[in-house]
Amino acid sequence: MITGVIAREEHWKTIQALNFRGEHDIRRITAGSPNAAQRELEGNGEYNLLILDIDVFHGNSDIAVSLVERLKKSVPQLQLALIMDGYTSNSLVVRDIKSIGVEEDHIIFGGGAKLKQQINYILHETVQRKENEIDSPEEVKQIPQQLPPAGTITPPSQIDRQSAKSMMIPKQPVRSDIPRAVTIAVAGAGPRMGTTTQAMQILNYLSTMEYKVAFVEMSGQRHMGQYLGILDKSEALDDAHFTLMGNHFYNDAKGLITARSQFDYVVCDYGVYNDIPDITSFFEKDVKIVCCGAKPWESPWLEPAFGDDDGTLRYIFSFVQKSDEAMVRDQMGDEAKNTYFAPYAPDFFRYCGADEIYERIIDPKTNRPKHPQTKGKRFWPWQK
Repeated sequence: MITGVIAREEHWKTIQALNFRGEHDIRRITAGSPNAAQRELEGNGEYNLLILDIDVFHGNSDIAVSLVERLKKSVPQLQLALIMDGYTSNSLVVRDIKSIGVEEDHIIFGGGAKLKQQINYILHETVQRKENEIDSPEEVKQIPQQLPPAGTITPPSQIDRQSAKSMMIPKQPVRSDIPRAVTIAVAGAGPRMGTTTQAMQILNYLSTMEYKVAFVEMSGQRHMGQYLGILDKSEALDDAHFTLMGNHFYNDAKGLITARSQFDYVVCDYGVYNDIPDITSFFEKDVKIVCCGAKPWESPWLEPAFGDDDGTLRYIFSFVQKSDEAMVRDQMGDEAKNTYFAPYAPDFFRYCGADEIYERIIDPKTNRPKHPQTKGKRFWPWQK
């Protein structure tokens, strides 16, 4: 039996110490993102148990919950144990985990000795369960879902993830007469690749070209909202929607639904490419951009994007000297035709003026909104 562990360093050391006799085959999965972890677990059928630290992905429990939900469907034979140190048993995240199907005694609320004790129990229980399956396989019976009595009202705060899904109204066919924005996905091959800078420059470019444009923080980091109250031209429209310097921003992925029907273009900032929980969401966008760096240690970060590239990705490099651009294009091989170099842009909210570059990347003549605004021609003082 093989146990995989995705956890922060302190929890990994605790689990290692527990297995000092080497009784169990415990392997640390060092995937740096939920997407990479998902590929490892779905592509390797050897794992019987996964021990997952809920806050391992930059402290974002929502990403871990999405990964658990995916694995429960894609690898149903995989036993799951969740380290939820610092959470309470009645918190919404814990209720979500239980509603997905994680057993209550596989949720670990403490660290140190308590963590060792519960993981030791889970390891031996999983071994016993595996042996019983081999000795006398049984048909798994589906337990019918118990619906609440008629007239029962459940407060929204008590509704877990699975219950909420069961209450969802079936999706209606998309009306063809509703305006639909062109969507632009921007992600960084690694951290500090200038991803948000480039997303903002694209927003500024399209705004300068007099399109209605919005910015959506798909990663849920809510960084742009921190400018509210700092910039003179900023206004909170609701909890998730605000304006900065005249442009519209949404601080999580839910805003994409509204923005698609109200704007010509929507720029989606996904953060780090390898941290995207559902890569399909990224590839569904009309224009897909990966921000890159040319330093020796930054080049390997491009491998996941290269592996997923279906020929539609565009690559923007930042901080590359003009004299080095030809060398970088040569290293990009077949993707040289989709490789661009970002101009210097020190200010998020000030457009750098590189129309030629962003016009080639976005290609507004091809990627046109369904009902674009009527735009006038732009004239610069130096044009004749």
